[in-house]
Amino acid sequence: MPLIMRTLVPFAFAYLVANLVRVVNAVAGGPISEDLGLNAADLGLLTSVYFIGFAAAQLPFGILMDRYGPRLVEATTLLIAVAGCLIFALAPSLLALAQGRFLNGVGSAVGLKAPLAAERHASSRKPSTCQHSWFSPSPPASATTPLRPPSPNSPKTLAPSSAPARFGASCPWFARPTSHCCRS
Repeated sequence: MPLIMRTLVPFAFAYLVANLVRVVNAVAGGPISEDLGLNAADLGLLTSVYFIGFAAAQLPFGILMDRYGPRLVEATTLLIAVAGCLIFALAPSLLALAQGRFLNGVGSAVGLKAPLAAERHASSRKPSTCQHSWFSPSPPASATTPLRPPSPNSPKTLAPSSAPARFGASCPWFARPTSHCCRS
């Protein structure tokens, strides 16, 4: 099996599952509310508990991914997400729903970063823990690297750093209101 298929297919499926778990409140909020008598505030709580679990797991799972590799960590977090789905599906109360959503958030935490890290490891390049290496022509700086100001006229420093500014400057042009909308 080609290398891309060994890394792309399992991680793409995991990313799909992580996104499906993330949007379950938007899709199934109505039936869940009817079955358990929840109001809009309760659904908002369930959504926020998911993101609290998601955010709380980022740093620990990032460290574990660096130590044990993205495949093992992604597989483990998917098992946590499955446990959260089971608890959520069988939950008789708001507290049990919140516990399931928290585990869903923890289990979905590395859904995007794990495939990126696996691609990095699989392509025999030096693994990087920061996204700066995608945009910069030089390797990322560490805490012990002496800082030198870049040459302001170098195209190697201007092109990567000016791309976000060019995109941000063009956004208002695309989002400007037309003459027939936004009238009082």
